[in-house]
Amino acid sequence: MWASRLLRKTNKDSSRLSSRLGSRLGSRFSARLGSGLNSNYKYYGYGDRLKISFEEGPLSIPQIKDNINKDRTFCGDETSITRRDLSGYINNNTVIYCYKNGLAGVMVLGKNSKGLYIYGICVPPKYKGIGTKLMNIAKDIARDNNIPKIVLECYGDVHLFYEKKGYTIVKTKEIVNSNNDEIIKYVMEYTIGSSPSPRVSNSSPRTRTPRNRTPRNRTKKNKNKNHSVENINK
Repeated sequence: MWASRLLRKTNKDSSRLSSRLGSRLGSRFSARLGSGLNSNYKYYGYGDRLKISFEEGPLSIPQIKDNINKDRTFCGDETSITRRDLSGYINNNTVIYCYKNGLAGVMVLGKNSKGLYIYGICVPPKYKGIGTKLMNIAKDIARDNNIPKIVLECYGDVHLFYEKKGYTIVKTKEIVNSNNDEIIKYVMEYTIGSSPSPRVSNSSPRTRTPRNRTPRNRTKKNKNKNHSVENINK
């Protein structure tokens, strides 16, 4: 009698434990899945002065400028450009923007005698990682247009962000801003290397088919028991 009661109690406890464990695992899986879906942003672009590989996307140029002007937080504290200036730079320049259920970031590019010039990058504070991806796109555009350097200007502590991304300071100058505050203007450069970073693309990655390589005919060398290992470490 007591054995049957103990068995029923054990079954109830195990069923409760399994249901709780299943609900927790399900909620964790749903949260991870949701975060993965939210990070799936798309990138688009406008401009005919530079070679770009992006479609124009769901927003027109007037709509992009209108979204920038409506959102007061669009150019946050980490940028040294105003919304008004960013909207003005969009005219007659190359524009790359990030979109998912709204405008998530904008970069304006041009070309001058020094290289690929970044007029401005703005990302609202609620979006994370968009600025880094836009900067990687700038590197791809520079390579596609055979431009060896990327140049930008920034003010205050913003230069610390660009230094983390590989930019170097080539010139500084003390200026007075519109609030009569003395600040430092930084001119920074990035030299395009030979090993490109992974491209930012809206399409799925392509799979490469391995090539059939014919084995090379190698001639055997005479082995010497007293051979030297000096060249191995060179």
